[in-house]
Parts: sequence; C-alpha cells; structure tokens
Amino acid sequence: MKIKRSHYLQGILLTGALSCYSLSAYADAPAITTFADQQIQQGDTLVVPAKLSNANKAGTVNWSKAFGPDDVKVNPLTGTVTWQIPDNLPSESFYIGVRSSNLEGADIDTFIVHVGVSKVVYIGPNETLKNFNEALGAWKEPGKNYREPGTTFVVRNGEYSGENWILGITPSGQFFSLPNGNENMYTTLMAEDPGQVRLSGGARLMAEAGIDEVAYWAIKGFFMNKGRIGADGSNCNGEEACKPHHMKFIRNGIYQDHSNSYFGTGHSNYILFENNFSYGGNRAKFLAYKTKNVIFRRNIGRFDHNEKHTGPKNTFSLYTSIDVAAQNNIVVDGDTKEFAEYGELMGEFACPTTVGESRTVWDRNIQLNSDHPNSNLDLQAGKCDATIRDVVSWDIKAPFVVMTRSPSLFDHATFGAIHPDDTPLVLFNGWPGRNARGITNSIIHDVSKGPLLEGFATGTTTDLDGNSMTRFGVDTVNIDDFSGAMALDSSTVNTTKLTYIDPMWSTSNPTGGMRYLVRMEANSNMSGKAKDKKTFGKKIKDISNDTSTLYSLNKNIISSAEKSAVSGSINNTEVRGQFTTLATADLNMRTYDIIDLDRLRFAT
Repeated sequence: MKIKRSHYLQGILLTGALSCYSLSAYADAPAITTFADQQIQQGDTLVVPAKLSNANKAGTVNWSKAFGPDDVKVNPLTGTVTWQIPDNLPSESFYIGVRSSNLEGADIDTFIVHVGVSKVVYIGPNETLKNFNEALGAWKEPGKNYREPGTTFVVRNGEYSGENWILGITPSGQFFSLPNGNENMYTTLMAEDPGQVRLSGGARLMAEAGIDEVAYWAIKGFFMNKGRIGADGSNCNGEEACKPHHMKFIRNGIYQDHSNSYFGTGHSNYILFENNFSYGGNRAKFLAYKTKNVIFRRNIGRFDHNEKHTGPKNTFSLYTSIDVAAQNNIVVDGDTKEFAEYGELMGEFACPTTVGESRTVWDRNIQLNSDHPNSNLDLQAGKCDATIRDVVSWDIKAPFVVMTRSPSLFDHATFGAIHPDDTPLVLFNGWPGRNARGITNSIIHDVSKGPLLEGFATGTTTDLDGNSMTRFGVDTVNIDDFSGAMALDSSTVNTTKLTYIDPMWSTSNPTGGMRYLVRMEANSNMSGKAKDKKTFGKKIKDISNDTSTLYSLNKNIISSAEKSAVSGSINNTEVRGQFTTLATADLNMRTYDIIDLDRLRFAT
C-alpha cells in the first residue's frame, strides 16, 4: 500500500516527527520488495530480511511494524523482521505488515506466516478449488478431501460474488464450513492480502452451528460489501455443546447495508473480534447477543445511516451477554443524524438487557465527533453490570452523554467538548434505576448546556451475583468550563472532592495535562489527584491484552467481584499502527480531521 507524500508529510508535521528526518529531498518514496510467505514451527525464531526495489533512489528510510502479533519486531534501520515463536502457540496463520517511510512517502507490504501449519490450500479462479462451494462442502467432492483440522485456506486476491462465496448455510440450503480445529490448532480462512478479497452479492462469512459443530476457526483479511461476518448458534436451541466456540475474526471490514449486515455473534462462546472496521447502515456495527466470553478489541466503527429500522441504534451493542469486554475500540464521525431519522440513538457503546442481564467491561475506548450518546446501560429484563474505564468521549452533540439505570462505574473517564444541538433533559443520567455506582477519577470539560447530573446517589447496589457494591455518586471528578446546573435533586455530588482546574495544555497553561487525546501528560495539573493517586482521566495509549488472545478469566477480566480489566503486554509499535497520527494529535485541533482514514480503511 502506497502512502502519498502529501498525506505522510501532514502526519509528520502534526505529530512533530519532522525532527527525526533529514530535511534533504529524496528522489523517490520507498518501494518494498514483496515479501514471500513463511512457514515456521513453534519454538523457532523467524528472521525475514527486508529490501527496497529502489534502495538507490529512496535514500535513508525508517522501518516499522504496520501490524502483526505483539512479539514481532522490525529493525528500524534494516527492516529485518524477527519473531520468537512461543513453544505453546497453537498452530495458526498470521499477517505481518512492514512499513518503510521517508519524507517522500511510505510503502507497506504484507506477508503470511504459517505457524505449525501442515497444509495450506489456495482458493481462486486459477486454482484447483475455484470457490467456497468447491472447497468447503463437507459432504461432496472435492471439499470433503480438505477436512483436516488446522488447515489454512488462502483466498487469492480478487472480487467475488454470490452463493458460491458463502461460508455457512446458503439460501438454497447447502452448508459450507471449515474443518474444525482444536485447542492446539486453528483452522484459518484468510485473504491473500488483507482487504484485497472483496465479497458481495449475498456472500457471508458465518460460523453457523446446528448442522455440524463449528469450533476453533480464524477468519482474516476479508472485505464484505453488504454482508455478515461472525458466529451464530441460534439453531442450537440453547444446547451449550452445539454453540460455536473459540472463533477469531481479525482484520476484516464491512460496508453495511440497511439490515442483516454487521459483525456479530449470537448464542456462542469464546469469540474474538479484533482489528476489524465497519461503516454504513444498519442498527449496530458490532453485536454480541446472548453470548459469553467475547472480546471486541481494536476495532473501528462509523455510524453513517439507517433508514429502515425504527428501533434503538448502537455502534457496539453488548446485548444480554455475560463476560464481554470491549477494549481499545474507536468510534468516529457518527455525526450524520439526518441519515438516521427513525428510531432512537441509544449510544455508541450500549448494553441492552431487554431479554436478560449482561456483565461487561468497556476498557480504553474512544468516541470522536458524534451526534450519538456515549453509552446507554439498560435495566429491563435484568441489570447491565458494567465497568467503564479509561474512556474518551470528545466532541459530542447528542442530547445526552450517558444514560445508566444499572450498576455501572465510570472510572478514569474523559468527557470533553460536549455541545448538544438541543437543550438536554440531563447529560449524565442515572435515573430512574438509581443503581449506578458513580463517576470517579474523571474529567468533564467544556460543556455548553446542562443540567449535568441526575440519579448518581451514594449508598450500595448489587452485582449479578447479589454481592454488595459501593455507590460513589460523583466523587473525585474535575469539572471545568461549565456554568449550567451541576446536579438535579437525586444526584449526590461530593463537592469537597471536586476540582475546577483547566486541564487543557497550551502555551499559556503549560502544566495542563491534556495535550494529547490518548494519554495525560506526566507531572501535570491532573497528576496524583485521583483516588488511586494516579492521574485524572484516561490512559488510552496502552493496549489491553495480547493480540489474538481470547477471553480468559485470569487474564482479561479478573472476577465479577473486582469488576476490573487487566492490562496485558504493551507494544508501542502496534499502538502507532492502530491509532496512526491520532496517538499524538494535539487536542487544540479537531483531532478527527487528522486521523489517517486510509490507514483506518474506511474508504470504499
């Protein structure tokens, strides 16, 4: 993937990275010599040299990892890729993206690493297996000959359409599925290059149970035009052993139609959605419904339109699901409410409980430039027991920011540039349930209209297991640039624990902690003021948990009693790859304007 010089220079100037480069002009942007795919075994060390096809013209370049497993390293001077493969890593195939850049531009090349994979099968017009119909029919030739667990199926780059490209149950009643893997090996279905296999015309990638068991699959790198990607166990009639489990959906994209088009999982267990993107229509972009042990990590969503449905609309909807985590996701530019005329805008991050209770953790997520509320935590057919931590919600024009009737805790949150188009009833609403555990260690900055708070009382509430939990009300929060009504009668605001400090960094306020969107400045006017002696507000720059890891009680969520998420390994290169210029964007600018949308892959 080539990056134009003008776009690249914009990112350098905005991030202050220009000092890292010589000011002399280069003849050409770098062009990476195509990497070959690699085969390697667990316990071995991958070493792949990098080359430029125009090294004599590109001059000095910088190399970095564009994406890939956390432990992959790229030498910044030579581009050599190294990866010490863990001994206990289940067999699977992975993408690695390598980036080379200079002042003239940048190039990214991708290759596949097959770890412990004994069989790689190619699908495409010029291959023996032309499509999914031929490759994945378990009952017929030739598909039944390719049913070995742990096989990797690589689809050649191209545009494909129709029923022959359905994974799951087809309209004519056929069933195409992957051979199941096991705890030691995943069966992988992946595009030759991420984003370069484009499916349309009714194509789907669904792990649908009920006809046969579906388990231990990894689906990677596809772009879907008006289709679905995910898992569905609704045909299992509640039988746990039948439900899809241990599924990974990584680095895929969907342009969504008005309906029946989304990333989603229902009636399933141990599902991962990671590094995917979704934009367009429908009620939700990412959906968990009656599921357990699910993670949405490092995904990007944009809510563009929805003309057909009159029901609630959410970007991430964790619906009647237990132990679901949303980590390091971004929702951006949901500012087109004129194209979502019908129904309720019920939050970019939502937890409906109309058919049963939920338990969720929202960790290090970002909302930018939106007419949608940040979150809506329900209390109908059960509670939504939610911890929302290290969240950023910035440039919001919705009639409310938070509505929570359930035992939810907002901890180390940052809400800023809240300018409702209409006068709100209340912006942060804990009524009528009055179960919310409160807002603490947080920042509320630049709010143009009020009232601000309702229903955040002190006392106790209970979690889903009946354990007692403390309600903080509004305690240890910095509120500034707001002159409206602070709280209505049912809110308990500990005014002795409020501060009113300007947190924004500027040349006239050099101690301000908020210079960048994804982290707070050290030794700032926000440092050490939280109840845990840490900095007020969010910490988004770090990544929660390792790439490609599924839900684990020991790793991802400690316990229902502690209501907390644990940070796993942090890899700065991967962070830069996910957030691009956003990671160092100055808050005094409109940050969403300088996100590199080509890198985030929203473009049709």
